Amino acid sequence: MNISDGGFPDSHKGGGITPEIFDAFHNELYPGVTKFKKEYVEPASQTGKLHLGFGAHIHTSNPKDDALTLFNVNFQFFSILIPIASAKFDNLLESSGMDKHIKPFNMIHDANYGMVRNDSTIIKWLNDNIVRIMCEDYLIDQLIPLKASIDIGYDLYNVVQLPNNADSTIIQAKLAELNQ
Repeated sequence: MNISDGGFPDSHKGGGITPEIFDAFHNELYPGVTKFKKEYVEPASQTGKLHLGFGAHIHTSNPKDDALTLFNVNFQFFSILIPIASAKFDNLLESSGMDKHIKPFNMIHDANYGMVRNDSTIIKWLNDNIVRIMCEDYLIDQLIPLKASIDIGYDLYNVVQLPNNADSTIIQAKLAELNQ
């Protein structure tokens, strides 16, 4: 069980998650995860159902034993936000004419992949627009704000991250960094 999916310290059983790693992940790196679990998932576990969004619920007859599943399925459910943002971005691409320069080709539960011309003006447009769209609150009373950034590279292994809303000068410097 991955620590980001609600895994607990397991080093006492031969696993790789020590109490220090767990505490740093949940209390320093992502403090909102523990708060969310205590305030939303644990009380829902007592009732046997958890609201997932868009009117969907998951039910359990054994909420105490299924607490980890309830926590995990909640985060997996919200991966639906990627295709929603992707559809909105595709519409913007087409209506702006940028679909000639930017070609989305794959999405997974937390990322979109595409090909873009090596042009800082086009990359700036992409960075300004896709990040904005992916960070929108798509749910009523959304509790956790979404964050996004883009990496650029000539393959999936050699990439650099762009600061959100980077100007063309920063983008050109990042492209030069890729060429080193």
